[in-house]
Amino acid sequence: MRHYLSSLLDRINLGEWFNTNTSHVAVNIDGEHVQVRLGEEFTSDKETTEYISASLPGQIKILDRLSDINRLSVFGIHAGGYNRLYPEGLKIVQRQRNIQFIQLERADVLYSLFSRSIAMRTDVWHNGNLQLVSRDIKRFVYPMAELKETLLRYVIVRKYVLDCFGLLPTVYYEQFQFNTGNIRNMFDGIPNKLISIPINKFVGNHKDLIVNLDEVETYYEEFVNTNREFFPQYFGNVPGIIIPASQGYQPHLLEGCH
Repeated sequence: MRHYLSSLLDRINLGEWFNTNTSHVAVNIDGEHVQVRLGEEFTSDKETTEYISASLPGQIKILDRLSDINRLSVFGIHAGGYNRLYPEGLKIVQRQRNIQFIQLERADVLYSLFSRSIAMRTDVWHNGNLQLVSRDIKRFVYPMAELKETLLRYVIVRKYVLDCFGLLPTVYYEQFQFNTGNIRNMFDGIPNKLISIPINKFVGNHKDLIVNLDEVETYYEEFVNTNREFFPQYFGNVPGIIIPASQGYQPHLLEGCH
């Protein structure tokens, strides 16, 4: 989405500008000329409260300078890192008047957890090839302890985002999963033209790699029913969101849940 919007609207793509555990781009502003390049490689010693709190004012200052010369940008925010290490940080970002916020979600949360787990196991996060690519990984048991912890963290972060921002306009990945051009219908003022996206999908279905899929899906369904307010996509509260049938079983309303 960042690449698509930045290309269509001629905006600077700052990547995951507010992510506490990844490398950031370096921005050089000379008058009205802006140069963006890869920044320093991320190292684990940078993911500390002290480093994040010291870096945040500089990141905001760069956005302010870009606003001063009317150069708009798109970027991502990873709320989980701030909630864990520097809760006030996201509230500082929220107070900036030159940022328009939207919430990007994946309706099939479980599938996104599988995707993340596979990426961490293979250290391959994106497919930058023009064709489909298969990640070299054998079937594995998805640890139930990891599932429970990750789902609990998901709800905690959703509460944190709600506390910082209130209700935000939300875009779901499934709305443009198979047709990137649908993004043109989600925002005002986007030109109706085609562009190429330098990111492709991976071969196969993530669920086929999970040995204990039945156990995982059963727990996920129970968790979703217990925390329904954070999973409106499963209970008819998000019209128009269709999770692809190829991604398998999805949670239903369980008897006795309200």
